Amino acid sequence: MKNILFAILIYLTNFSYAYALSITSKVTDEANIPLTGVSITSATEYVTTTNDGTFTLKLNTQDIYQLTIEKKGFYKSIHTFSYSEINDSQGRLTPIVLVKKQPDRVMLAFAGDTMMTRRYYQPYFNHPTLLHTDSLLADSKNIVRAMKPYLEIADFTSVNLETTIAEQAMDSRADKSINFVSHPKTLNALKWAGVDYVTLGNNHIYDFQQQGLEQTFKYLDLSDIAYSGAGLNSKDAIQPHIEHINNQPFAFSGFVGWPGTSKSTEVATQSQGGATLGNSNNLLESLNIATKQQARAIIQYHGSQEYTNEPTLVTEQRLKHVLDSGAALAIAHHPHVTQGIELYNDKLLAYSLGNFIFDQNFSATQHSFILYVWMDNGQFHRAELVPIYLKGYKPTPAVGEHKHQTLQRISALSKRRNTLLTASGAHAVLSKNLQSKVTSSKHHSLSKLETTIINTKKLGWQACPIAVHVNNTPAPYRLGTNLINGSDFENFASFNVKERQWLIENAAHSEIVSSNLNQAMSLTTKPQQPLWFGIQNFRRVYEPDTPVSLSFKIKNNSKLKITAYWQGRKNGQPLFDAYTNSEKQLIQELNIDSNEVFKYVDIEFQSPRRGYKSYRVLLEIQAIPSQQQAHLILDDIALVEWRTAYQKAAKPSDCFTPSTHIGLKAILPNNVEVLSY
Repeated sequence: MKNILFAILIYLTNFSYAYALSITSKVTDEANIPLTGVSITSATEYVTTTNDGTFTLKLNTQDIYQLTIEKKGFYKSIHTFSYSEINDSQGRLTPIVLVKKQPDRVMLAFAGDTMMTRRYYQPYFNHPTLLHTDSLLADSKNIVRAMKPYLEIADFTSVNLETTIAEQAMDSRADKSINFVSHPKTLNALKWAGVDYVTLGNNHIYDFQQQGLEQTFKYLDLSDIAYSGAGLNSKDAIQPHIEHINNQPFAFSGFVGWPGTSKSTEVATQSQGGATLGNSNNLLESLNIATKQQARAIIQYHGSQEYTNEPTLVTEQRLKHVLDSGAALAIAHHPHVTQGIELYNDKLLAYSLGNFIFDQNFSATQHSFILYVWMDNGQFHRAELVPIYLKGYKPTPAVGEHKHQTLQRISALSKRRNTLLTASGAHAVLSKNLQSKVTSSKHHSLSKLETTIINTKKLGWQACPIAVHVNNTPAPYRLGTNLINGSDFENFASFNVKERQWLIENAAHSEIVSSNLNQAMSLTTKPQQPLWFGIQNFRRVYEPDTPVSLSFKIKNNSKLKITAYWQGRKNGQPLFDAYTNSEKQLIQELNIDSNEVFKYVDIEFQSPRRGYKSYRVLLEIQAIPSQQQAHLILDDIALVEWRTAYQKAAKPSDCFTPSTHIGLKAILPNNVEVLSY
C-alpha cells in the first residue's frame, strides 16, 4: 500500500503547468533613461512600456519564457528565462537596456567553434541521432533553430567554421587523430539562421588537405557565406574579407596560432594551401592590407590551450600587439571552454568564445556565449554576452542554473583583467562607461538551510562572496564550482531536446516529475537488483587531488542502501574500455531511511590523482530488503569541486575564481547572511 500511495503522489505532481505568472521589469536606454512605447512580445502576450519604462506581463506558467524587446530606432533584443529563475526573483527581472541605432554605429555578432559531423550522425549511448542523410537540411536547421532569433539581430554575424565542407570524407585525409568534414547543407542552415561570415583560420580547415580546402571554398561560394583565414597558398590566405556594413568598411581576418605537427602541417605556404599562420608578421601584414583599403580590422585568432581558464601568453601577447598596432577588435577561440574578456586600452579582446555547434559530450565544453559588439565609427562602444547551453549538441539559450554558471564564470575570469560585467535582463554587458570599481558590499539573508552547500545563484552571477555570518558571527566557508550540468533537472526537455547528462541503468521506471513547479528525477528499482544512476560522461576537465563534495537531496518510500563510487579513465585508455572495464572506486556507503520530505546528503572525497584523464560519479541504489521495489526522487545533484580552503574572510583573488557554490563547515538551519561584492 505504501508503494502505491507513493506512485500516486508522483503521478499527481506530474501535472501540466497552468498557473498565472506575473513578470515585471523596466526598459531603458544606455543613459538609464526610461523608454516608453517599447513593445514586449512573448509567445502568447504583447504589452508596451509605460511612461516610466516599466511593463508587466501576465503569462501562463511554463518552462521557458522568451521576450522580444523592440522599439523603432533601437536594436532589437531577445531575452530568455526559465520559470525557476523568474520564480526565484519573484517575477521581477533585471532592467533591460536597448542600444540606439545611429548612422556611424554597427552591431556585430560572434559565436565560437562550429561543426556538424561525427556524433551528430552517430551519438553515444543510443541517444537520438540529430543528422540523418535523408533529411540533412531540415535536421541542420533544427540544430541551429533556437539561435536563429539571436543571430538575425546583428548587422553582421560570424562563427568559427572548424571543419572541412564536402559531401563525404575524402582520400586526402591529413595524418592526424581527428578529421572533420561537414555536409554542404549545414552551410545552408547556418545562412538560414543568420550567419554572414565564417573564419577558417583554425586547425581543422586543412583536415583533408588541398582537395578538402578546394571543396570547402566551392561550397562556401555557393552558400553566399563570406570567409577568410585560409587559402590555396599563403598569399591568398592572408587576404582579409572586406565587408561594408552601414556604409563602413570592415576587414575580417582569421588566423591559427601554430603551424600544426611534424606529421600534418595545417598552415598555408607559398606552395601549399591551409589556414593563415597567426604569427606577428602575418597579423601585421593583414592589418596593413586593411589599412590600405581604409577598413577597420577585425582579427579572429585560433589559439591557446584546450579546456583552460586563461589564454596562453603567446595568444595574449600577439592579440594585444595587433590591437596596439591599429586593429579595432580581437576575438579568439580554440579552448572549447569560455575564457574572460578584457577591455584593453578601450578596445575589446575576447579570449575564448567556447563552442557554438559542437559534439563534445563532457560538461565543461557545453556553456558558451554569443558576443554582440557595437562599434561606433570603428571604435568599440559596447558588448553584450548572450549565455548559451549546448544541450544534446544543440545550442540553446542558457536559462536557470546554466545561465548562472555561464555568466558567473565569464564574470570572474574577466575581473582578473580589471573588466567588470554588468547585467541587462538575461545577459551580461561590457560598457566603457561602467568600469568603476565596486566599493559597496551587498547582504544576502538566507534562512532554513538544510545543507552545508549553498548555490550562489541565490546571490546572482555578479556576486563575489567575501564573508559568511551565522548569528552575526563570522563563519568559515569555502568556494567551489559544480562539475555537473543540469543538476537541478529544471528544463530537462526544454527547447525540444532532452538532457543527455544522466546514466540510468536497470531501473524499473524513470521519469522527470514536477512538484510545486520544481522538476526532479523519479526512479523505481527492480526487486533484488541494484539500480545505477550517475553521470553518463566522464568529467574530462577537473583538478586532481582536490576536495570534492557529492551533494543531493532524496525522498524515498522505503529504506535504501546507496553506495557512491567514482570511476576513472586512465591516461591513454580507450573511452569505451574505461566505461566498461575501469574499476569503480568506493567513495561511501549509506543506509537511508524512508523520507516523505526531501533529505539532503553531502559526501566528501578527493578527486583522482595524476594518471587519470577523466572521471565520473555513480550511485548504486538498492531497496532494503532487496526483494521489494523502492520508489525515490532525486534532485539538486551537484559535484562541487572546491577551489578554496575554509576561511573566514575572502582573499582578493577569490573574486577571480569561478564559484557556483559556498560550503559551510556545519549544518546551519537559520540566520545565515552572505556578504558579497
